[in-house]
Amino acid sequence: MSVELTINEEQRLTGVHMHQDSSGTLNQSLNLWVMSRALLLNILRDSMVYGYRSFSREVMPQMVNRYVLMGYEFRGYARSITTLNEYFQANMDVLNSQVRGELFENNNYPIFTRVRDSEPTLYGPEAQAKNSLVSDGCVIRGTVENSILFRGVRVDEGAVVRNCILLNDTIVESDVSMNYVITEKNVVIQRGRNIGGCEGYPFFIGWKQIV
Repeated sequence: MSVELTINEEQRLTGVHMHQDSSGTLNQSLNLWVMSRALLLNILRDSMVYGYRSFSREVMPQMVNRYVLMGYEFRGYARSITTLNEYFQANMDVLNSQVRGELFENNNYPIFTRVRDSEPTLYGPEAQAKNSLVSDGCVIRGTVENSILFRGVRVDEGAVVRNCILLNDTIVESDVSMNYVITEKNVVIQRGRNIGGCEGYPFFIGWKQIV
């Protein structure tokens, strides 16, 4: 369900509506609101009285006639992440050079991350990597395609990783086959395993799991 905003010619917000179908052209809310801390606290206190749970869907429609709310049009890349599949698709979008450039090569809105000072990724003599983002500190001796590998991931000889998101320090042992899989940190996929989801329904492996 998407949140549609109605905005007049002066860019003032005049309505907040819920839509089951978000197809077509509409002003869709990014669920980002800028206001003073004091005002936010007052709104939250009032909302608790009525048992509201969703800020965009329940609180803001009540605020339209009480406050002057202005809209700001954003035409860049944006995605809603509320499900595992949406998380997967958002990460896969980053493999697109245009999306990646918009997110990471914008000098006006830099993205900062924690420095780990890992060594450069090591590629073995039989390694193959295609259309993938591989962080520093990885060791790739198998095949990686259409995937995103976070820091410290290891893919051993004979392993094939396709359409996967492998978080920090995941170990994929030899002769493993993986397709449409998301792993949390410190996961170990043991030798010879065949694991896969499908497009639209990726398979998830939790933190520190040994499969």
